Amino acid sequence: PDNLKLVRDQIFPLAKKSGFRRPFVVSVDAETGENLRDRCSKMMWSSKSLLNLIDSMEPPTRDENSPLRFVLQESYLISGIGIVVSGTILRGSISPGDVLQFNPASDFLPSVEVKSLEMRLQPVERAIAGDFVSVNIRGSSGARIRWRCMGIKRGQLMSQETLP
Repeated sequence: PDNLKLVRDQIFPLAKKSGFRRPFVVSVDAETGENLRDRCSKMMWSSKSLLNLIDSMEPPTRDENSPLRFVLQESYLISGIGIVVSGTILRGSISPGDVLQFNPASDFLPSVEVKSLEMRLQPVERAIAGDFVSVNIRGSSGARIRWRCMGIKRGQLMSQETLP
């Protein structure tokens, strides 16, 4: 119990600084696994077992109607295909023909047009928030883009050209 209080006193302020309004503590005995599956009344600060708490959580909704926010994970130059960027759509959606921009924008990162999309090596016509997708891009208005000069970085964002 003393160790649990010490951990709680250290973790709560840290969690609040990170944006959690009301951090929730679930006590689990590391040796016996008590309160992991079945609720144990001896555990402090827990009204449910860890498994029951996870089961009661609502999955996040996919925000596909908001402006696009696409975070890049990787970029590739594939012979015969062109430039492909992959990452996770945080909100909004992407379809072939969409014109996107890199954020922050620069002369080296022009607006690009979506040629095609793939998820798990399968072509798709639309990807929405929550999807991890590979996007084949080309310069918008037929502009030629060079992969080496683009400076695409992991964690960089892409959005719709009209909505930064």
